[in-house]
Amino acid sequence: MNCATCGTYLGTWAELESDFIAQGGENGVFEMREGQIIRKD
Repeated sequence: MNCATCGTYLGTWAELESDFIAQGGENGVFEMREGQIIRKD
C-alpha cells in the first residue's frame, strides 16, 4: 500500500492494520472505518 499523497510505500494492509492495533487501535484518537484510518471527531 502506498501513500495517496506522496506515493511512499507504507507496507501491506496486514502490516498497517497490525501496527494500528498495536498502537492502541480504536482506543485512541483514530478509528478504522471502511479500510481507512481516520481521526475521531
